Amino acid sequence: MLDGNTIPDQDNNYFLRELEGVTPQRDTYFSIGVFDGVHIGHHSLISRLLHTSAENGCQSGVITFHPTPVSVLRPGVSIRYLTDVRERVDLIKALGVDIVLPVTFTLELSIVTARDFVDILMDKLRLKGLVLGADFALGYNREGTVAFLTKLGHEMGFSVEVVSHKDFEGARVSSTAIRAAIAEGDIATANKYLGRIHTTSGKVISGDGRGRALGFPTANMSVWNDLAIPPDGIYATRVRHKDELYLAATYVGSSPTFDGRERAIEAYLMDFTGDLYGEEIVVEWIDMVREDRTFNTPSELRAQMEKDVMKTKKILGA
Repeated sequence: MLDGNTIPDQDNNYFLRELEGVTPQRDTYFSIGVFDGVHIGHHSLISRLLHTSAENGCQSGVITFHPTPVSVLRPGVSIRYLTDVRERVDLIKALGVDIVLPVTFTLELSIVTARDFVDILMDKLRLKGLVLGADFALGYNREGTVAFLTKLGHEMGFSVEVVSHKDFEGARVSSTAIRAAIAEGDIATANKYLGRIHTTSGKVISGDGRGRALGFPTANMSVWNDLAIPPDGIYATRVRHKDELYLAATYVGSSPTFDGRERAIEAYLMDFTGDLYGEEIVVEWIDMVREDRTFNTPSELRAQMEKDVMKTKKILGA
């Protein structure tokens, strides 16, 4: 199976090897897709999957593709993911799915026909049914539409159930819509569509020490480059470290006051003392405090940071 975010070398048999070791105890019903973010639309689909599986005495399963097919078929398209593969798998498992199978989407896999793909699932995963979104399509040239798969199911002996799109306050929920909200700094909308707080995890690395010099020591994060990160600015956040949760003002940007060039994520954890270097932390994005801007002097920046911390506490209800 896929380890973290690493995309292995491609070959014709990689998909079959990824299925090795997956041994369902009973017949299965599967949902298939990317499931990036595991948002409330995905929750609705998976809820139906769980119901149908239980009703038929079968196990439930989800196949989640990584990378997203569009990035493989259109290499010039840049995708910012809401979740890495490990987080995605954990979120799906937490919903009660029996089998969560991350599958590497490759050019070789893209030319497998819908019939052959389903035939593999029936053979290797004891597939008895599919629970799919309304606009789902599978196989070479996206031939495996819901209508095509329904017809194929009558022939091959599996069922197809379709779940309608999920709307929230009149807007369609999708991973694309959530990415757009995050890119605009609209964290509240992103969190509503996700049905949870958007998070970013990473390891704490050494920084330039400017925050400490200004009286606000920060934890500088190293994160996966393809994650969806809010635009430059200050954010009201919470930071999880092991079993502890801290209020935090988190900066995203390149420190224009100091002519910085590399974009960074730096979290100032309130009421925290200690050393986090090398530790994994998780930032929970709550709301934007202000956009990034340049200050004339470090003292002006420090004065603004004090205001930012006070506003962050107010937003977080501290």
